[in-house]
Amino acid sequence: MKILQEIIIPQESVNDDKVVVLDLYFKNGDIVKNGDLALEFETSKATQSLEILQDGYIFYDCEEGDEVTVGSIVAKVYDVKTKNEGLTVTLEKIISESKTFAPPTAESVVDIDLGTIQRTIFSKEAELLMLEKGLNENDFKGKDFVNANDILSFLNLPVDKIEHTKEVTKTKLEPINILNKNVHFEKISIQKKREIEYLSAVQSHGLNSSVTVFVEIEKVRNFVDSKMTLLKGSFLPIITYELAKLLRKYPKINSYFENDTVVYYNDINIGIAIDMEKGLKVLKMPKTDHLSILEIERSILDISRKYFEDKATVNDVSDITFTITDLFNSGLASFAPLINKHNSAILAISSVDEKLQRINLTVTFDHRVTEGKYVANFIFELKTRIESYFNVSVLEKKSKDPIKCYKCTRKLNDQLYGKKIVFFKVIDTNGTDQVLCSVCYEGF
Repeated sequence: MKILQEIIIPQESVNDDKVVVLDLYFKNGDIVKNGDLALEFETSKATQSLEILQDGYIFYDCEEGDEVTVGSIVAKVYDVKTKNEGLTVTLEKIISESKTFAPPTAESVVDIDLGTIQRTIFSKEAELLMLEKGLNENDFKGKDFVNANDILSFLNLPVDKIEHTKEVTKTKLEPINILNKNVHFEKISIQKKREIEYLSAVQSHGLNSSVTVFVEIEKVRNFVDSKMTLLKGSFLPIITYELAKLLRKYPKINSYFENDTVVYYNDINIGIAIDMEKGLKVLKMPKTDHLSILEIERSILDISRKYFEDKATVNDVSDITFTITDLFNSGLASFAPLINKHNSAILAISSVDEKLQRINLTVTFDHRVTEGKYVANFIFELKTRIESYFNVSVLEKKSKDPIKCYKCTRKLNDQLYGKKIVFFKVIDTNGTDQVLCSVCYEGF
């Protein structure tokens, strides 16, 4: 028998050393062809599939729901239907992890061509039990396939009385000590476990702080209502736009801490946190500082669509340099979010206080990278930039000088193709008050 292909979990992201197997597309012994997909797995933030490159017969070394190490072999393609090679015994998947062995089902039996059988096939769990109990292959001579249940039947041992070696019991799950009997519990999902590990990367050091400012949005709403075509009433596009420009001025907020070193990102890739019934994911807008406000608006819709359709790729969740979490419709006055791995800060957007006509912006930051004054200057400047978004017709009444666009010098009363040009008061990247026309705004 010849191995045609070893299917290996790739290193798709520096943030992941393990992945979760979600779906096996075939059964052991099935015929596969070049171009077929072998299985689907999930990294910390995206799902991926592995491709089969050779025609042959597939046998898996994992099961759905397994958490496997990056770089490990999860399946092999053979040139014949019988897997007769000696299996390697590992401790990656140990039966003592509180497993209950159910009677074998049709799905657990490998479809084997009896005319090609050269020796008995053993599952990895069966091999481990054989080593522990001193059994060998001859004890099961004549059987096509042996799993852990067959070993238990041979030994006449119930599952709860199996005594494992010391090496095995090292990874056995300790029972939960329940003092209060008036409770119930359930194990967290693998996805939630990964989220905990990911967020703990920064929070475990306990050196985070938060600062908050309020933003007057009464006049800004005029801009949002008139210019946002896809996200009506949302302040997220203009906040993201101004934030991306500011990160160039405040590079410490576009970085992360590792091994007593601050690692600065060259690009600005803002990620938007989404958590709407499909689990928390942060999806990226590449090179956000090069996008116009309308391009950001479209990008937000694009990544939201990927989230709901489960089409986010590894590229969509990798190399995020700063994160925004928008709870605009949540009713929350303010909140301090947790910093993502390989970030030094995160921005939270609150709901609108309709009575006071304002929103609160909160930045949680890593004290190992920067300090409160630096972040306070950053968020106050962000507040000032956002509050500058209102129609300059308000300024025209107070000024005798003609209003001109600082980019193209068009005047307030000019028209383009019969359409009136709208002007806005903005702050440029140098922090100077300017007036920008709607023509330049569309392509800025």
